Amino acid sequence: MSLMIDDLDQAVALIKKHRYDQMPSNRRVAMWQALNQIAAELCYRLDDEKILPEDGLTALRTAAGLDTGLTGAMPISSELVITTLIQNHIDKLQEEE
Repeated sequence: MSLMIDDLDQAVALIKKHRYDQMPSNRRVAMWQALNQIAAELCYRLDDEKILPEDGLTALRTAAGLDTGLTGAMPISSELVITTLIQNHIDKLQEEE
């Protein structure tokens, strides 16, 4: 298990190292795609441990307009809400290119 912790520590250090980097829009898309994968893994842990309150996730899903269609029919989870919001941002960035 300590290898996993070491890997996570290294990943955080690398992300922090580039926190203030300015990127052209095409690199921002790639960055957000990578961060969305990280978010999905973090959300898996949050959901597995039931850390975030379901009422809060439901409110966020509703506030973000994700309570209709396919995302509205799926069981509520932080992975669903957060990764969908990030993907929506990626889609917006791609439209701007």
